[in-house]
Amino acid sequence: MSENEHLNAIKRKVIECFGMPGVGKSYYSSKLGEMLESDGLRVGNCIMAISRMPSTKRFAKKFWLIITTIWVNRSANATIWKLIRLHQPSNIKTYSKLLINWLFVYALIRIESRDSDIVLLDQGLSQALWSTKYYGRSEPDNHLVARLVLRLLKHLNIAHLSIIYVGADDSLIKKRIYSRENGSSPLDRDIDEFIRAKAATDQSFAIFELLAEQESTLTITHFDNNGNNSVEDLKLALPMVAISPNSSKRQPY
Repeated sequence: MSENEHLNAIKRKVIECFGMPGVGKSYYSSKLGEMLESDGLRVGNCIMAISRMPSTKRFAKKFWLIITTIWVNRSANATIWKLIRLHQPSNIKTYSKLLINWLFVYALIRIESRDSDIVLLDQGLSQALWSTKYYGRSEPDNHLVARLVLRLLKHLNIAHLSIIYVGADDSLIKKRIYSRENGSSPLDRDIDEFIRAKAATDQSFAIFELLAEQESTLTITHFDNNGNNSVEDLKLALPMVAISPNSSKRQPY
């Protein structure tokens, strides 16, 4: 079996933290990954290491991952393009930014699952959809968007996708954004965009709620990050199917 055939055959398990910028997605992704690894699971979470790289090195890494994957599934590329085009970004620069974001997440899930039981992301498919909603000028029908996202999940052969919806009070989120350094979200550049970002969050989450109603392979866990819950609480709230070893057979690269 070739490497490409092997990657196509893997049934992937993915956990994604989703929510507003500054809500704590990266923190909980990192801590949850450490906890799952201590339980003996192989966790693919290199996205957090990539996000900490200097900008030039980070871009090079993303570009390499995209190049190694973009030719594999033209149908997936077409699905991503349709998702972006439906939302009508304002200019070619935004189109390009969203396309790179989607292709990077797609490539990362595909490659990270090669040697992992679970792919753990703080910036995954749900957050790619958030960016598309945030920068888009139109609001296409939710059912149409949901069908395209589902098609992308099938392209990735995802056996289970667990979305952790991390929430917190608006005042606390704003306080965290003000206090953090080197943030990359639009709110780090302009806190006045808060209302727009919240609308994009609600619109994106509605898509995944719709999918969760229709697909048993997608579950949503709500997690309150107002300071009263721990990573242990988050782990206990996740469905067992999300944090159990992946039974897909893998071979060394």
